[in-house]
Amino acid sequence: MSHARRAGTVASRLVRTSLLRAVAPAPVFVSCSRWRTLATDAGSSKSTFGLRESGPFVEYSEPAAAARSDPSASGIDSMDAWTKAGVPQLVVDRLLTTYPECVAPTPAQLAFLLGIQKGGVDIFLRDYMGRGKTFALVLAALSIVEQKGRVVMMLPTPHLARQVADLLSALGDARVSTVSNEGEADLNAQVLLGTPRAFLALSGKKRNMTLGDRVRGVTHVFVDEIDSQIGPLPHSRMTKGQLERHPSRKHTPAVADALDSLFGIRQKEGFTDFSARKAITSVFSSATLDNNTRRHIYGRGWVRPKGGAAAKQILDLDFSAAATPRQVALRETMAQIAAQAGAVSAQPVQRKPKHYGFSVSPEGKLSALDLARPGDSGFVPPVVDEKGREVDLDTLPLKKSANKPRPGLPVTLLEGMAFLHATVPPPSGTYSLAVLPDGASVAGAKAELAALGLNVIPLVPEVLEGGVEPPPPEAPHIMLLTTRAAVPGLHLPHLHSIYLLNGLDVSKLSKSAKMAGGREGQSLVYSIITGRLGRMATEVGDPQNPQRVVSIVQHDSYEEWALRHMFGEMYTKWQFALSQWPGEI
Repeated sequence: MSHARRAGTVASRLVRTSLLRAVAPAPVFVSCSRWRTLATDAGSSKSTFGLRESGPFVEYSEPAAAARSDPSASGIDSMDAWTKAGVPQLVVDRLLTTYPECVAPTPAQLAFLLGIQKGGVDIFLRDYMGRGKTFALVLAALSIVEQKGRVVMMLPTPHLARQVADLLSALGDARVSTVSNEGEADLNAQVLLGTPRAFLALSGKKRNMTLGDRVRGVTHVFVDEIDSQIGPLPHSRMTKGQLERHPSRKHTPAVADALDSLFGIRQKEGFTDFSARKAITSVFSSATLDNNTRRHIYGRGWVRPKGGAAAKQILDLDFSAAATPRQVALRETMAQIAAQAGAVSAQPVQRKPKHYGFSVSPEGKLSALDLARPGDSGFVPPVVDEKGREVDLDTLPLKKSANKPRPGLPVTLLEGMAFLHATVPPPSGTYSLAVLPDGASVAGAKAELAALGLNVIPLVPEVLEGGVEPPPPEAPHIMLLTTRAAVPGLHLPHLHSIYLLNGLDVSKLSKSAKMAGGREGQSLVYSIITGRLGRMATEVGDPQNPQRVVSIVQHDSYEEWALRHMFGEMYTKWQFALSQWPGEI
């Protein structure tokens, strides 16, 4: 079938679908008021922070209806709760005026703010997606400025940097400056923020001067989404040859060069010189901060050396289900410290988005991803060596055409997404987001989707800089378009559906990257993308039409194989469960 005929066929299906199906009801916006008072269990050694482990997302019991509709019904004195966490009163006044539903810090925010208030400690902060980690960094920065400190914030995207700058200005009177991509900034600002590349451009404006020389008097550096900024790291099972070919050995991440320049750490003839490291307190935050990343941070000297009395200088806060017994014990210790100070926290309630997977045949036929793996599917179970390590996926007996990434983005994936979007549209007043694989053309995808009758807005820098306003309830459904690289830190309060084209996008990886656990790393990317949904104060829709993540891949392709195993037995630790599509396909 020609491209024109196929587009016409899909367009007619979309028209018929829109005529047959009623428009979804307007969303019910539920804000930060979904909090409940911290429940304690006297005499029990169980963590008083109330986490119930259930994979990348956490479920909490629903608060009482009265507490959800009236923050004061929680019985928490919000001014007292925030000020005892170390937030200045002026900031709390503005916080409660702007976000009255945020009655108290979350357990992770409280532990982090108390650690900042104590001083003299470097901090790792890990909590689930959308649980207010970046918000806690903002409050901590304003608290530090109140104490005559100076903060540098390194963020993964310019979009997030602008959002954080706006939040800092809204909540406090600190002098804030965002470093431009050209390295322009107010060097007298109390809070200086931007991407690592922007900070490198700033330091490069003066010959033979480091970033630490250019920006003097820095007391704290905050790095958000540190693992996504560093990129994939080598692991202990790699051979010497694999280590030499690893991407981290060929291209130093910008965040590494920026931190070295800020701290005064020098690389000399194959070894690292820490002798001139500046006494700057560091904070590293991420929802996917793992032990491999922590070890890398230790080894680079971005936190002060661990050992002896210096071990107390590192506060490792992990509020995820992956926390070790030591990290759980630390959470309980921080809860006891908070209780002694009379500080309280409130536990947010987050809904899990629904997960869906589809494959598209070359003829454009959509099929739901079936984890049963029928015998005639052509798929085989994972191949492992004698040590239990997965064998390179290039050796699996899949179709040759599916083993290599195809140029461009197959139009069948876009058509399949358009049809799914039309059969089960998001609620009125909300957006959908299409996430393209690496290397795909945003302009080309926009043209294809526009030809299929979709109202598409690419999230180019100009759009993000101006902000994405909520769509009017009566407006046609709008689909936003972006690339995977722009997703970390993306905050869209009215986002309902995410369409992930080409699944995990594993086929882009080199053979050595696949052997180095690249597919598991792509599962982390899936977690980051999913984290754009279910964020505090941004849940949209209703229980009958929950937020969703839809993965679409080519049938019998490398991507379908990888997606099956992330949702199936191989990656059960991610706890992603496929749901049945609520409409016809």
